Amino acid sequence: MFKILWLDFESYSEIPIKNSTHTYAENVDIILFSWAIDKDPVQVCERYHERKNSSLTPNRAQKS
Repeated sequence: MFKILWLDFESYSEIPIKNSTHTYAENVDIILFSWAIDKDPVQVCERYHERKNSSLTPNRAQKS
């Protein structure tokens, strides 16, 4: 049986996305990434450091 992978992320760029999605994507910083498989609990990674020292740290989140 197939499983469903749910994905979501939040991003930030000093370049407005309305200028160009390509330019936005080249300068983007992912600040939050979450995922879940089927009805399992949601997993979340949040960025805690400045971009040059960025790291993603996994945390557990409640399902909405």
